[in-house]
Amino acid sequence: VTRGAGPVGLEFAVVAINRGLSVTIFERGEGIADNVRRWGHVVLFSPWHLNMSAGGEALLREHGRAVPSKDQFPTGNQLVDEYLQPLAEALQKSANFALHLGTEVVSVTRGCFLKREEIGNKVRSGHPFRVLVRDSTTQDERYEGDFDVCVNATGTYGIGNNIGPG
Repeated sequence: VTRGAGPVGLEFAVVAINRGLSVTIFERGEGIADNVRRWGHVVLFSPWHLNMSAGGEALLREHGRAVPSKDQFPTGNQLVDEYLQPLAEALQKSANFALHLGTEVVSVTRGCFLKREEIGNKVRSGHPFRVLVRDSTTQDERYEGDFDVCVNATGTYGIGNNIGPG
């Protein structure tokens, strides 16, 4: 299970699917890379070739999609529109990929253990992850489960540091 359908979450999905793994992504926002859209007008400090993986480029080409010119500096909106959205669309053609937009991960647990039970014990690590998710429209909650790995790719935008000494 992956939290976040931004650049890191989608690139993780490309690598995992290329290795034959299944990936489920829960994105709190209503669209791909929702946080990137919030600063979409900003030009990135790095050119395209530093914002795309070889695996991502290959997947786009495999599905007949154009790959952006490597030396240009995209805006956040261009990153989403020209790379991340097409990448997500290509990933969705895989039977090993599931994307849930507008779905917030409320909590993550191992099996039926509480957060203070069996910490560091192999008994705990032998159980799959379960996640409690909430639909952003209906506010309905449900459990999704049996995930071997949990990846947090939610990013840091909107989670500022305090001013002054820590």
